[in-house]
Amino acid sequence: MVSVYIEFKQTTGRTQTKTNGYCLYKFKKTRSSAIHIEAEDQPANITVRLQHFDTPNNPGGSYLPLGWQQDGTIYFVLSGVEGQYSSSNPPRDWMQQNLSKLGSRPLHKICMPGTHEAGMGILSRSEALPRDIMAHFAQTQSLKILGQLEMGSRYLDIRPCISSGEFWAGHYDGKLGARGQKISSIIKDINQFTAQCAELIILNLSGGLQFDKGFRQLKQSEWSLLLVELMDLDHRFISTGHEVQILHIPIQFYIIINLLYNKQCLKKRQIVKIFYI
Repeated sequence: MVSVYIEFKQTTGRTQTKTNGYCLYKFKKTRSSAIHIEAEDQPANITVRLQHFDTPNNPGGSYLPLGWQQDGTIYFVLSGVEGQYSSSNPPRDWMQQNLSKLGSRPLHKICMPGTHEAGMGILSRSEALPRDIMAHFAQTQSLKILGQLEMGSRYLDIRPCISSGEFWAGHYDGKLGARGQKISSIIKDINQFTAQCAELIILNLSGGLQFDKGFRQLKQSEWSLLLVELMDLDHRFISTGHEVQILHIPIQFYIIINLLYNKQCLKKRQIVKIFYI
């Protein structure tokens, strides 16, 4: 891991349009691979250029804009070996694009990007504090679920709650917190994404709070209602009862075989299988 600190210095006679800089990182023990990092202040942006190599979705010579966050951290990820690099800005369907490499690997041997408190890309209601203040504590994501999937996240951490008679994602510490995206909206986002990209998406449901009938944990009957709502998800993994432990199932089974199986089952409301990993 390499850290680059960038600070724009402005003085009399030096305007924003003149404030910029760059650095070049060459990779040892490669033919000529390097990345060129450039920063400019008007508009504020950091750009990475791939020199003499490519990554999936990014041809050699590509410029990857990373944006700018004042007093914050911007990440650029590059992994792999010469000739098989992967980087930021991956293909939308990165699992499909890498199925020849990943397909035979069981789930427990896959490291995939995920999002913490994934349903908190927006704040739909705040408790105890004004929404703009609570956003600093409760809004953990800058994108809604669809945007997170587009950016490559495949593991979604969802903390459901019941508010005004409906299921929402929430982020609470005691009675202090906020609710985020509605569960029905999350389902719509996932279905919109999987209609175009056949990828394995894991939903981790935990916590569970009821606000309409006193501040308490969800009862089993309420969890069951949530699972019924989640049956509106298209292309669900449906157990046939003959699989081994799900951690040992190859990725290609989830993506290819299950996709074919779902074509026969999409219009049927199957019994939800609950798995504990």
